[in-house]
Amino acid sequence: MMHAPLPRLETRRYGEGLARHRHAFHQVVLPRAGEMQIEIGGREGLLGRQHAAFIPAGAVHSFEARGAQDFLILDLPRDPAQTRGAGALDRLAQTLFFPLTPALDQLIAYAQGFRDLRLPDPAAWVALLIATAAPGTPQAPSGALARAQAHIEAHLGTPLTVARIARAAGISERGLHRLFRAGLGTTPHAYLARRRAARALDLLDRSTLSIAEIAHLAGYADQSALTRALKRQLGVTPGAYRRDRARR
Repeated sequence: MMHAPLPRLETRRYGEGLARHRHAFHQVVLPRAGEMQIEIGGREGLLGRQHAAFIPAGAVHSFEARGAQDFLILDLPRDPAQTRGAGALDRLAQTLFFPLTPALDQLIAYAQGFRDLRLPDPAAWVALLIATAAPGTPQAPSGALARAQAHIEAHLGTPLTVARIARAAGISERGLHRLFRAGLGTTPHAYLARRRAARALDLLDRSTLSIAEIAHLAGYADQSALTRALKRQLGVTPGAYRRDRARR
């Protein structure tokens, strides 16, 4: 068995197929072009421009690729202590297949904008990708955590506090912290920061709004606050991100 690697990101083109095998690290398979029929632990799915997959460490899997294809592959250590958002990894391990949302597309495109995928802060990118891929709770879609997440999504452009989110979810602030730790492997504040960053990247990519307007819509106090947040989380400024996207 291989030793679990540190987080590693690479592009890959698969051959016709692969016999059933397993590896000692988690793997996220993000399609960029083409399709792949894959079986993970006895569950089958079709990966393409609509769906991606999470292969848990130790899970037996096999695949059959179709025609020309291109995938972004993220290898993650098995030890949750080495990966931010371990709770979200547990959620992905239960789901296995998840939709490729516009927010995930933007994170993938951001990574591919760097030569050899050498991101300024890969750990932050991995954490944001995992949180974006597994934001919900299938076990309790109408529960307090789902209510908290829905309130955050609906009010990203407003001054949100943990107290306000807890009230919307119908639980105490302490209960909210426990819920986010158990369900998503993060804190309400960190989750909110990631969702705001994802909203800002979405607007930078899809709109012609000024950076100041985008900062306001994503819930930042001003353009400087947005710039600091993106630099801290992804190592890029809003202006640089938009210029990189325009060149692609």
